[in-house]
Amino acid sequence: LDLIGKAVGWPLYRIFGGKAQDRVLVDYWMQRMGPEDSAATARRAAEQGFHGIKIKCKLEDDVTQRIHAMHEAAPNLRIVLDPKERFYSVQQALALARQIEAYDILFEDPIPKDDYEDYRRLKEGTSVLITLHLQNPQQVIKAVNMQAVDGINVAPSDWGFLDMAKIAEAAGLPVWQASNVDNGPFDVFRLHASAAA
Repeated sequence: LDLIGKAVGWPLYRIFGGKAQDRVLVDYWMQRMGPEDSAATARRAAEQGFHGIKIKCKLEDDVTQRIHAMHEAAPNLRIVLDPKERFYSVQQALALARQIEAYDILFEDPIPKDDYEDYRRLKEGTSVLITLHLQNPQQVIKAVNMQAVDGINVAPSDWGFLDMAKIAEAAGLPVWQASNVDNGPFDVFRLHASAAA
């Protein structure tokens, strides 16, 4: 795609259909750590101008204390908890959600993704926003139809991102792209795709 863009003199977002937004917000990211280190990392993220922070965690961690410490250090950061399905069940995820509902929190993939009915039950049981990390348009359609989520993290490495973003937009759901430890060209691909969405 970059070679095509260079050949015709277009930025990548134009190949994707045109720029829909001039800015792409980017969240900070952190691994599993204790409350004190989490607070320091959240403070650093806020000082650098990030609007949100995504943290890896699991139910066995001291998530409540970690969230409290982060909120004290950077009260304007939205916090995305990504346990990679390690809040285990609707009941366990709800119990944790009720302890931290006062904060601006999202759960991403809090429980196993094999039952969207469980996701709908979780979504209906808490004010914490429930999101899923999905890989293809069919999964987005199913999550939307089942009213199972409040937002969608999409992660295809191709044009599917735009299709998934359009489906989410039609349902009134926010969408964002996942990233990994990627090289520069893939990060640029994601930024241009996000600008076109």
